[in-house]
Amino acid sequence: MGEKKVVEGGKGTEKLHAELEETKKELYKMVVCFKTLFQKVPDPLFILSSDGIFIDENKLAEELTGYKRKEIVGKKVLEIFPNVKIDGESNEIEIVCKNGNKVWVEVKTMSMDMNGKRVVLWVARDITEHKKAEEKIKHLNLVLRTMRSINRIITSEKKLSNLLHKICNRLVQTRAYVGAWIAILDADKKLIELIEAGIGEKACLLRETFEKGELIECVKRALNRKGVVIIRNTSACNSCPFAREETDKIMTARLEYGGKIYGIMSVYLPEKFALEKEEQELFAEVVEDVSLAIHSIKVREALKEEEALRKAILSASPVGIGFTVNRVLGWANETMYKMTGYTPEETLGKSARMLYENDEEFERVGKEMEKAFKKGKTAKIETRWKRKDGSAFDCSLYICPINAERPEEGVVVIAIDMTERKKMEEELRKAYEQEKEFKLKTAHYFFNPIVIAKGYLEVAKEEEKKQRILEAIDKAINAINRIERVVKNVIEKGEIRE
Repeated sequence: MGEKKVVEGGKGTEKLHAELEETKKELYKMVVCFKTLFQKVPDPLFILSSDGIFIDENKLAEELTGYKRKEIVGKKVLEIFPNVKIDGESNEIEIVCKNGNKVWVEVKTMSMDMNGKRVVLWVARDITEHKKAEEKIKHLNLVLRTMRSINRIITSEKKLSNLLHKICNRLVQTRAYVGAWIAILDADKKLIELIEAGIGEKACLLRETFEKGELIECVKRALNRKGVVIIRNTSACNSCPFAREETDKIMTARLEYGGKIYGIMSVYLPEKFALEKEEQELFAEVVEDVSLAIHSIKVREALKEEEALRKAILSASPVGIGFTVNRVLGWANETMYKMTGYTPEETLGKSARMLYENDEEFERVGKEMEKAFKKGKTAKIETRWKRKDGSAFDCSLYICPINAERPEEGVVVIAIDMTERKKMEEELRKAYEQEKEFKLKTAHYFFNPIVIAKGYLEVAKEEEKKQRILEAIDKAINAINRIERVVKNVIEKGEIRE
């Protein structure tokens, strides 16, 4: 019985050993299978200890990071990838590869037992392109929001300098761009004003460059052609204050509207963004909006200056100037109101009939005006106007349509008060009559005695034959002739001479 039990026990041990060997073979197969899967799986894999030390990595992990297995095994995560923090089962992290390139990876973690120890498996997936696409969309949306914000600024800000400051600040504050500047130039490409945001002390260098009469490369290109000028690498721009800057991506375009160039606009992109077509198109839209805004402000300023000049001319004019449409009174200058005695409120929108003494004269002036317009001439009409107080005065009207082909669009009326002129003419007429009377009296009182004296002298000359007396008489006659010539010149020419 005892031997039988020993034999049976031996058989049991052999069976146990056989099962153990079989288990080892299975485990070996599993290890081989795991290692094969570990290397062949289409994702980078890392195995870490529970305290964050690298135990292993597969080939794809090496290709992703650039670190060989022997370079990371036994080292902590933060030694290889500083600032990387894994929380939870799924994380998106940015790592710096061995060659310095930055890569975004999605890491999924799971715990498992390996050789009786608890380890962590990282399954990594390169999502750099996906992340770039997300960032690109986010950036473009940011630029779009910035554009809407700029459009609100454009519609509300009327002063050019304030507008440009707000635009540059908004472009940078919203983080749409790293830096932005706008240069307003004159016709000779000389700097009028430089506005910037985000470029700091480089603004002084840029201003100095403009003031020296030098143009940096991107400005030269932008002034020579339409569209967006791209600078992908400033290292070749030796004279540029921004050469070899960390941010090399620059977009520049000229601010132009209606064929007139107002200046230059330039922005600097964050380093991670590429200068793609969508980016350029959005910037071109910003430039177009800013160009239109500058043009509008310049036009308003020019109109304001013209209006100020017009008001100054109208105010200083010694004659009345006004505007009418279909003989309905519009604006007028101060002289016109003083001339008629009315206020602007009393005449605006009223018929010009109120300025005439009667309907007949009002109609006559209208017909004379139409007759002149048909001939393409300015109407020149003498008439009488009536003041607010009822008194009448003579005036000369010069009436010219603003559109010769369509006089109904309005006419400019120049009115000259002839009261003083008429008064002067009357005074001149009276003076002439007085002068005429003076001359007649002068002729009567001078010529009559002279004629009588000459007559008697001639008689005496005939009767007296002595030579000395004859000579004296001749001298007397000669003197009288001289007086006669002086009187004639005074009367006929107003000159005191022989």
